[in-house]
Amino acid sequence: MGVMMSLINLPVVLASSSPRRHELLQQVAIAHQQCSVEIDETRLPNELATTYIERMVSEKSQAMLSTNHLNLPNNYLLITADTIGVLQDGQVLVKPMNFDDAVQMWQKMSHTTHQVWTAVQVSLIQLIANNPIIIWQKQQTVKTEVEFIQLSFEQMQAYWETGEPCDKAGGYAIQGQGGAWVKKIYGSYSNVVGLPLVETIDLLQQAQQMTIKQKIS
Repeated sequence: MGVMMSLINLPVVLASSSPRRHELLQQVAIAHQQCSVEIDETRLPNELATTYIERMVSEKSQAMLSTNHLNLPNNYLLITADTIGVLQDGQVLVKPMNFDDAVQMWQKMSHTTHQVWTAVQVSLIQLIANNPIIIWQKQQTVKTEVEFIQLSFEQMQAYWETGEPCDKAGGYAIQGQGGAWVKKIYGSYSNVVGLPLVETIDLLQQAQQMTIKQKIS
């Protein structure tokens, strides 16, 4: 049994199809079930980055309540997360729509710093009268500063052709070939990958304390 799972008695469900978040939880031996959840991730007009990312994780947890719970435990800890990039001027960097979109982002990120934000939420779900209910939840947004090297057009084109940037916030994967562009980071590395481990574990432990108080097993 992993060190962290010895402190967590309830099943853990990760509401994400991301292999990176799955691997991060595996890295710290947190056994979990992975479920995909679909929501509209369109940012509202003039929506602040903080409001947007907090809304995303909340909506993902609510969406889980309407999914088929036949294969889920009656009581479990639900992890939802969302990651975005944020430029120094506050512009939000999401997944690139195409190569031109990626280049526009990368040119703004080249030879400067940007931030990667991940909002993570842990919800305590209990099945009451056959209806899943959120009886406790808490979220936290973690920010990491990332410094890029000077990028050439040739580097951008070659990286795009790898296929790696397509589904990544900010159009790069620090744990993949995109790591060659990262000169320095200030803060949590796992946060840039997509799930801040320290904060996620802390939220799981807080949720576990709530289960003890409410005698959920």
